[in-house]
Amino acid sequence: KEDQVGPEKPVDPRLGLDQTIGARSSITLSSESPRKRKDVTLQSRHVSITSTSTNDETGSLESVSSRNSCKLNRVPGKVVKAPLRTLHLPSFPCDPLDSLSVSLYYTKLIVQISRAIDQTGTDDSETLAVCFYLRGIVRLAQGQSLQALLDFQNLEKINMNFFPWDLVKHTLESMTPEQLHNVQETEELKGLFYGIMEKHWDTVRPEESVKNYELPKVPLDKKEFGIHIQASGIVSNPNNTDRLFDILAGGQQKLIGPKMFNELYAHWNEIKSELDSITLAPEVMKNLLENERISKVSNPVKTSYGLGRVVMSQKRLFLLMEAHPYYKEIARFRDIEEVESCLPVSIFPLKILALRIKVRDRKDPFIANLKSERDLWKVIIREMCAGKFLAERHKDPQYIQQAVNNIQLINAVAKCSLHQRSMSIASKLAYLDQTAGEEPPTVPKMTSDALKHTLHLSDSNSAPYAVDVLLYVPGNLDPCESADTHPKLWCALSDGRVMMYNAATWIMEQPPIQAGRSKLNCMIGVGNEQVWLGSEDSFIYIIDAVNMTCNKRLVGHRNQVSDMIQEKMEESGDRTSQIYSCSLDGSILLWDPGLMEMKSQFQLPQCWRLKSISLHHNKIWCCVSYSLLVLGRDGTQIQEVTFMPSPEGGSILMTNFLIIPQVS
Repeated sequence: KEDQVGPEKPVDPRLGLDQTIGARSSITLSSESPRKRKDVTLQSRHVSITSTSTNDETGSLESVSSRNSCKLNRVPGKVVKAPLRTLHLPSFPCDPLDSLSVSLYYTKLIVQISRAIDQTGTDDSETLAVCFYLRGIVRLAQGQSLQALLDFQNLEKINMNFFPWDLVKHTLESMTPEQLHNVQETEELKGLFYGIMEKHWDTVRPEESVKNYELPKVPLDKKEFGIHIQASGIVSNPNNTDRLFDILAGGQQKLIGPKMFNELYAHWNEIKSELDSITLAPEVMKNLLENERISKVSNPVKTSYGLGRVVMSQKRLFLLMEAHPYYKEIARFRDIEEVESCLPVSIFPLKILALRIKVRDRKDPFIANLKSERDLWKVIIREMCAGKFLAERHKDPQYIQQAVNNIQLINAVAKCSLHQRSMSIASKLAYLDQTAGEEPPTVPKMTSDALKHTLHLSDSNSAPYAVDVLLYVPGNLDPCESADTHPKLWCALSDGRVMMYNAATWIMEQPPIQAGRSKLNCMIGVGNEQVWLGSEDSFIYIIDAVNMTCNKRLVGHRNQVSDMIQEKMEESGDRTSQIYSCSLDGSILLWDPGLMEMKSQFQLPQCWRLKSISLHHNKIWCCVSYSLLVLGRDGTQIQEVTFMPSPEGGSILMTNFLIIPQVS
């Protein structure tokens, strides 16, 4: 039968390779993952499979650009041609009903794929992933289930999102007790067997798919409105969705019609596209900070500084002029004292609507004849000023980002054709301007004096999550320098999410990264390219700090990873490092971060609570329950320091320790 896997139960030789692959799993021999996940990034090469008409068995992956075979890949800003990669298959057997010929064909195919793997560099991960997956499928067809699992394990090392969970689970469940015993005895597969068969981690990894958002076609109540408004990406905070519903509903009707919602969605996307397409001249950009983003641009208007467009960023207002000097700063938001409407010119029967902005330490106010846009600009400038004021009062830069989001929503609502005046409704969305005058919560003076910044890591979620681990990576604190050189603050939450803040601007510049679904216990930075995280689900997750993705993990522990330490060394003039990790059950593993492979391991006897480890004077110190153990590099116990119970008779478990070298 097709679904029976193992040496004793070979696949029916009458089945062709294509049929066998189709029966085992859906596979596309291109740059896509065996399981189509949204974060798979095999997009730079495609692999084609061809059968040769001769007995040429020298399989290899070669460029076929000479045959004018290429695929156009889209890269932001340009289109590049990625060469196809070809794997030559051996000749198909003359008699597909001859089991010996079919078995020989599979053997030749495995040899050719193995040669292709050997000839492919480790930096070409896309091609390696396709080859490992194909060889694993062929080995399953031949009945070599143990070798197939090893191929799939190599696939996970390249990118854990490529791992065919359903196929591996089906393979393990189809094995005989003897075969399962062999899997458990294979060192490389111990973690795989433990993860799938004993802990059922695949049950908490539902198939991810891209869901196309559909606009509503029926009236929405408050609950349905909240679901649609968050799914569309307009608003993410549940509190803001309720506030928006009440404002749009006008406090009377209980439903929002689909026409109103669809119009809001269209205007919001239109504004977002316009802002993304704005390009400023170099003469203007040199006056702005690298992280400044444009939030609003006016039509050409007459101002007290001359003709031009009023532009708003999250830090300032400036005038964009068509002639030299092109850029003229109007004011920074912290310096704006008053924003009011005025009528500087009245030509009967016309009235030119203008806006007056009074700036600190300037004698003359700035006046702009914004005409029909005047009231809108008054609302959004006041909202941005309120955001800046609240950010400085609470020392929380997220208020500025909240003001930017509110302004984009105000602009979208102001464009809608509502039953009331759109501008009147939009002004009610200036939530920060309305709350800026409220008394702040009282905190002790000592706390207020020492407080530098406040970060709300759960501002877009209904339920708050604890921050379990912090990692600070030093850098250049000057906000004017490139963001790549700024220090970083990594925050691990109790639901497995990791947030990275720019510690110079205190802005979260990237969306959260999901590293499993369990609590994260420890985190270390490995060079400037990686962040390693130890999780309660027994895995070590690795974040690519350059691409801000988490698609690799290390398998080896069988209990929650409690601590990790990095040891930096110098060998033959080269700087290298190795990482020790420990879990609650007393296992200590040594990893090579370059190869991402385990170098060695040892187990503390009768240990059930190994919480932390440290290196000192070439020895490993371990915090275990009520004592400290001093071990050699090979795990041999050298010394034990035991803590006596307290005089009251109670026992206190140790969770961590710090070694402070003494100065002689």
